[in-house]
Amino acid sequence: MTAFVVGERCASSYVRSVTGIVVGDGVAYAMRGDVVVVVWQAPARATRGRWLFEATAKNVESLSSFAYLQIVLPTSSPPDKDMREEANRWLQRFAPKLRMMVTVPIGDALWVNVVRTIMRAMFVLQGRSSTHFVTDTVVAGVDKVRSSSTAETPSRDALLDAFEALLRGLDEDASIVRRGR
Repeated sequence: MTAFVVGERCASSYVRSVTGIVVGDGVAYAMRGDVVVVVWQAPARATRGRWLFEATAKNVESLSSFAYLQIVLPTSSPPDKDMREEANRWLQRFAPKLRMMVTVPIGDALWVNVVRTIMRAMFVLQGRSSTHFVTDTVVAGVDKVRSSSTAETPSRDALLDAFEALLRGLDEDASIVRRGR
């Protein structure tokens, strides 16, 4: 990713790539077909969440359904109260359209279990535990999303490529994407 144009702004600078990758302050996303693809690098705080949810809302409003696929890196942290409220508002708004949400925590066993527990609790409280999944690898997460694919869902390789681009945009090691293939 070498060419960028200025995009939306929040508490800090955000840029939009000409390839449709949006890199923000510790969070990046892309829309690929009917799939929202996200990487959380920094702590999950309300400012980042609000920016992400507002930006992705513009993309999913016109879709009949969509999937949400995210990587949570070990440099992130669990959401604080304000962030959980932002996430709940977004989830409630788009619950009728959300086919599936898949989270892929990257890190040691403790971190993976922390992320798994938090994500499951959020979905149990909303009565949507049957639509949320936590996988051990990015490849498994992509395959899970593809299991509920529509005609608009991109190929496995297109989703993996999107994650690689997001990670490179955040100056992270993109090789984690295809491990476990």
